[in-house]
Amino acid sequence: LSSNYFAALLPFIAGILWGLIFAVLIAINVLLYIFTYPFIAAPVSAIIIMALIFIICNLKLKSAEFYLSFFHGGYRLGLKDFFSCSVNLNAIWSLIVVNIISFALSIMGIFLGGFVSAIYSIKDFAIADIPDTYGKEYVDLIPKITKPHIIDIAILKLSFLWWNLLVVLTLGLAAFYVIPYKKMTYAKMYKYLYEKYVEKD
Repeated sequence: LSSNYFAALLPFIAGILWGLIFAVLIAINVLLYIFTYPFIAAPVSAIIIMALIFIICNLKLKSAEFYLSFFHGGYRLGLKDFFSCSVNLNAIWSLIVVNIISFALSIMGIFLGGFVSAIYSIKDFAIADIPDTYGKEYVDLIPKITKPHIIDIAILKLSFLWWNLLVVLTLGLAAFYVIPYKKMTYAKMYKYLYEKYVEKD
């Protein structure tokens, strides 16, 4: 990671730029609510929310694709690629479905929430890496990949506790190092778990 540190920051920088774009759109929407009628501003709000969901999913999948290719030694995406909407709509829909189901399972309890979080921690990478699979199929496939290694995944997630604390203590400045580091670690973990799953089956 250290030798290609600035390249590893690309998805993080793209996320910040998208965040700024949406902050401007939300500010415009608030001004519409203040200076026009709600029936004019409400449809704009709906469009912004739908665009935000689409862009977040697109960014997550592009980031996963970037870190997986980075892990293999040859990243193919540049900063402009994070602003194109070339991701398969099926992949975006699958990510939305998996996120909704994993969130619904997570709210059943604190312990179960942590368990579900560990099981679905590789969801972005699995959806970006395994083509021709659909929403519900990922919900069934991802636990098959992760469940045999759930203790290892939980330990890995706990190991990031101090890194997350560092981000808080530095008021977000450490995120420039911590987020790419975490993403690279999850990408490597995903490839390892997926290879084990393929060998077993």
